[in-house]
Amino acid sequence: HQAKTSYSRRIDRPAYQQLNPFKYFIDPYNYMEGNPMLMPQLTNSFELSYTYLQMYTVAFNFSHTADAMTQITKQIDSTHTTYITTENLDSYDNYGINLSIPVDVTEWLQSTNSFNLYNNHYYGTSSVGFVDKDLTSYSFNSTNSFTLPKGITAELIFWYNSETVWGTWLVQPTYSVSGGISKMFLKERMQVRLNFNDIFHTDIMHSQIKYENIDADFERIYDSQFVRFHVSYKFGKQMQKRGKRLSTTEEQNRVKQGR
Repeated sequence: HQAKTSYSRRIDRPAYQQLNPFKYFIDPYNYMEGNPMLMPQLTNSFELSYTYLQMYTVAFNFSHTADAMTQITKQIDSTHTTYITTENLDSYDNYGINLSIPVDVTEWLQSTNSFNLYNNHYYGTSSVGFVDKDLTSYSFNSTNSFTLPKGITAELIFWYNSETVWGTWLVQPTYSVSGGISKMFLKERMQVRLNFNDIFHTDIMHSQIKYENIDADFERIYDSQFVRFHVSYKFGKQMQKRGKRLSTTEEQNRVKQGR
């Protein structure tokens, strides 16, 4: 049985682009703009965790952020233009529980799973109105390792995020599946790996904003689907380690003879 508690306090300062008032146009009707008056945010975080048999872990966490830097979407009705800037809200609170559960399904299949249940709450006055948004969400991640015949290993990864709130944005559920396979050659000196990321190209962010005079839908499609091929080779002679062990044994013999 292991229990652990932790506390951290940190300050996050605005990035250059968040402060730069220059307009960055995405298209003729959408752009981003920095806020020179943006202030740093201060976060206090607490966590209490318990681990059983050095495998199964449950953790409770809470964080409170003052002057929370939050993206605020605004709309100019006369020109039908929407733009995004960053402002300080009074607070952002996050609390939740996380479970980590590794499972040895069979001799050739090991599964590591984590489940996170959390609540996000944004609160404060922005330049376009009062913000009081909160939602309880959850996420799940599963990493599965396969040991196959002839020295072949494989991995399958799945993650899912439920609907969540991010400032004034409501982000729709997302999920993705990735995998890989590898094999050793030349007396385990050379490893060949093939990785597939976002196999079904589902890592797409859908979000909505229904706030004040804004009713908008956004879709962000990332370049997340790709295949990578890796080859690695270990150089050096195995006899070097043997020589070191022989040298250590000779030194011990000399010490015994000296006695």
